[in-house]
Amino acid sequence: MSYKFDSLIMILNRIDSGGPVTVHSLMDGLEISDRTVYRYLQTLQVAGYPIVYDRQKESYVFADNFRLRKPNLSVEEQLAFALARNLLGSFGAGMQKSLVSIEDKLSSAKTDLPRHIVLTADKPTPVVTEHF
Repeated sequence: MSYKFDSLIMILNRIDSGGPVTVHSLMDGLEISDRTVYRYLQTLQVAGYPIVYDRQKESYVFADNFRLRKPNLSVEEQLAFALARNLLGSFGAGMQKSLVSIEDKLSSAKTDLPRHIVLTADKPTPVVTEHF
């Protein structure tokens, strides 16, 4: 496999699946070197994915029960939670805070993305500057 983006997605999916993920399994599955595996893992960590090595499992895992997928709740389960939140929310601020915390955990993973992106580049050539 030669595409970095595809490899990064495959690493995330393997870790999310819960099966053993080692440097050697990634090397074999993605046909990349061990240095590339470490570089890709570091790239994902810098991007905000909580990837850690679990010595007991001898595998890379997501920390803090992080998951890529949202829980698969049925419509009935969603309605039951909404009803419970409405009924139990009146039991005080502590209960309301707990219910909001549960709802946050059930919703998709939130990321703190920047409000804007700043791209930097070298100074444009005179030909480009002339056109603008």
